[in-house]
Amino acid sequence: MGLRKTRDQAPRLVFAGIVAAFLVGASYRWFNRGSSSLTQDGNSGKNQSICLILSEGLWSKGVDWNRLSERDAVVILTPDFKEAPAQDLFPKHRVIRCSTHEGVWYVVRHLRKDVVIVEKQQIEQIPSDIYKFSRPIENLPWDQSASS
Repeated sequence: MGLRKTRDQAPRLVFAGIVAAFLVGASYRWFNRGSSSLTQDGNSGKNQSICLILSEGLWSKGVDWNRLSERDAVVILTPDFKEAPAQDLFPKHRVIRCSTHEGVWYVVRHLRKDVVIVEKQQIEQIPSDIYKFSRPIENLPWDQSASS
């Protein structure tokens, strides 16, 4: 008699597990959908991870290294760029030097940062698949004067 009771409960338990998994997955998906729309506008409190492709143009504009080092940021040096930020300005382990332009985009794809800061005049055309991994922008997210 005890075996039959256990056998009758098994389908109910499996069904309850499936329903619970579905509800957890649906709520996770709904939660991420709402938070991603905030980060795309740049209005959320969450710090975006940043990948900065440093070229001569961005170097001449000046970069707030203190603000950049506070965030989850990585600096990629292009093959044309000869200088490097001083180690006291930005941690050495967050600076990647690339020898080719394909290498720059390979690193961007691999890092999958939220935002890629790139100067379009200095860099060859942005590959179309980069938009799958990151959102390229021309100005630093906190630089309001350049967007005006």
